[in-house]
Amino acid sequence: MSPLVWCLFFDDLIARLNKGGISTHCYADDICLLAVRKFPRHGVGAHALALHTVEFGCGEVGLSVNPDKTELAVFTMEKKLPGFTEADIFGINL
Repeated sequence: MSPLVWCLFFDDLIARLNKGGISTHCYADDICLLAVRKFPRHGVGAHALALHTVEFGCGEVGLSVNPDKTELAVFTMEKKLPGFTEADIFGINL
């Protein structure tokens, strides 16, 4: 029964993230979130929304995320990212 419950949770989480414009890629129990934006300042809100959605979804079903296995990467042509803040999930900075 556990894999079925896991799949149901992931399906709901992916649907929530896709509504927010986040592309999701999953393999087994790992998930990669991708937010592509034209301007870096738009990506700031996208990553925060995605992490909040994951945190909220996990909280609803009593799951957590291992911050030690969680990474955040920003790819941009800009040298400075005004307004970019460090991301956190479950109170731990990434």
